[in-house]
Amino acid sequence: MEYDSQVVLRWGEPLFPGAPELDIDGQTAETQAQQFGYNADWVGYFPVPFHSDNPRHGLLAVNHEFTNPELMFPGYNAESPTLHQVNVELAAHGFSIVEVLRGLDWEYRQSSYYNRRVTAETPIEITGPAAGLDLMRTSYDDTGTLVHGTLNNCGGGKTPWGTILTCEENFNQYFAITAACRTAILGRQCIRGTA
Repeated sequence: MEYDSQVVLRWGEPLFPGAPELDIDGQTAETQAQQFGYNADWVGYFPVPFHSDNPRHGLLAVNHEFTNPELMFPGYNAESPTLHQVNVELAAHGFSIVEVLRGLDWEYRQSSYYNRRVTAETPIEITGPAAGLDLMRTSYDDTGTLVHGTLNNCGGGKTPWGTILTCEENFNQYFAITAACRTAILGRQCIRGTA
């Protein structure tokens, strides 16, 4: 069996009408949040119409697990990243949902109503039986019904009813307590920043 490959979307391609093209020297968190994210991990295809088996028209869901700042920013200094660079990286995380069509080649529909971009800064409402539980309450939201974005989205899946599951991993490297936590572990479990 022979396989072909084709690039459908690249980092920084605009997902919405009026969204800017990638500008390596002028990229901002605001522009990145309107563009396809960095790095593609889990990819899911959802045929349109929904619950059909249409192989030529669908929604592509793509996780954006991590960033490579040394490739994203000319002259990047790993010892001294700027707040601007960090904010662009946060906006490059998360996931994208994009409508795709296949004619002779695959293409994406920039003006699609279905296109979505969720970043590490996107407010996300918690619903269902976990909403409001004490374990869901954070310093960001003491009601336990809102979380602050998603990052390091690696694994994913499709539910039988046609929704997306996207899963984070390695989130611990993004919090200031990481180094202290590693030092404190010494063979023990680190919980909430203490050993």
